[in-house]
Amino acid sequence: MKPKLIYICGMGHNGSTILNLALDLSKQVIATSQLNELLNPYAPNSVKQSEKTNLEHFWIDILDDLSESEKKALKNANHSTRGERNILSMFLFRGSRKRLSDPNTKIVQSIFAKTGNRVVVDSSKNVSRAIALSECNEIDVYFLHLIRDVRGLVNSSNKRAIEKSKPNKYLLPTLHWLFKNASASLLLRMRADKMMKVHYEEIVLEPDKFMDRLESFVGEKFPQTRSALRGEIDIDQSTVGFSGNRVLKKKKNRFRTGQMSVDGTYQSIRYWYSLGWLSKFWGYRRDVRPNQQQTADH
Repeated sequence: MKPKLIYICGMGHNGSTILNLALDLSKQVIATSQLNELLNPYAPNSVKQSEKTNLEHFWIDILDDLSESEKKALKNANHSTRGERNILSMFLFRGSRKRLSDPNTKIVQSIFAKTGNRVVVDSSKNVSRAIALSECNEIDVYFLHLIRDVRGLVNSSNKRAIEKSKPNKYLLPTLHWLFKNASASLLLRMRADKMMKVHYEEIVLEPDKFMDRLESFVGEKFPQTRSALRGEIDIDQSTVGFSGNRVLKKKKNRFRTGQMSVDGTYQSIRYWYSLGWLSKFWGYRRDVRPNQQQTADH
């Protein structure tokens, strides 16, 4: 039986972390958070032996299955994909894809062998990394293109900016959102055999409909994830994730099913007609109302 990898692709502030944690609740799943950070905090010899936790030992054992040349290639490729600097070379050249896909295939197979979990979740989000993973033949890769209304993304990123005493930004996050989603919709779709587009608003408003689609897509049942997205059970921190955001700083999270915040940028007609209308390419409208397209700021 081939191990399965669910790769969450898209932007930050789209709910990828909470979805990663919700999937981790299901018994056959091991959710790794952002697997492209593997060689960053848990590189062998990065901490003294006496200070290493069981979690660090687990990832070091995973890395031990790679050769030194594979570790170097993985580190270099992950460094590049974080900034999407080599997205065209990943798309055009099989050699570029193989340099990243081969060690990642070994990592997923090693996780499968050591834990027995047949589904691995990676929420790295990078499109160029996703394109490389489309080259994996020894594991089944399922790509989730997670999209959020650009107004929700701008609201969420600006709330983070306020927390850090930084000014609001509109143009740069919008252009970043456009680049990521256009790349996933055009380049990744041409490479991926299994790809599903998901609106974050669907997860919030209609979790059962989303779970029906996801389970049919992956060919697995995720009952604990369904309960978490219904808001019936707490979503704990991932036991194996090693990178994340303010969501991961909380010991427990309760998904706010059906709740939304349609304020700030949502109310700006000027923003919609200058930048927000780009959302129309992914099915969004200007006249957002609380009982129709809803988002939650997780």
